Amino acid sequence: LMEDFPNPYHTMTKRWERIWIDAMREFQPDENTVLIGHMSGAEAVLRFIEDHRVAGVILVATPGDEYYAGERHGRLYRWESIRGNTDFIVQFHSVDDPLGKIEEARNVAANANAELIVLKDRGTFLQGTFPELMDFLKSKLEQD
Repeated sequence: LMEDFPNPYHTMTKRWERIWIDAMREFQPDENTVLIGHMSGAEAVLRFIEDHRVAGVILVATPGDEYYAGERHGRLYRWESIRGNTDFIVQFHSVDDPLGKIEEARNVAANANAELIVLKDRGTFLQGTFPELMDFLKSKLEQD
């Protein structure tokens, strides 16, 4: 949807959240859609599914509950709504992510009732390929 947006090193989360959510509304995901969000896109996916039902969610390098790159969000996620608006949530995180601590990832996974897949040496997942995500998605789609 937005491959090169936004810049993770110059965060303005509140403004970006609105841009992401408006873009998702235009895209019109529904109960047959699997949303994939990376960094602030993962945050926006969580905000979006607070009020919209989708089939599933894949989060990558997800920000913590209150903070992202040092900026305070101002409100916590509505976890009950998030859990109720999707059939599954899986979260990928790397132990060497310089912008998000593994403890924050574990907290998000616990609150979202997400399957947490922890990898090594992936940083914030800015590599050109992501075979683990593709393998998970193919496996999930074959099950359904």
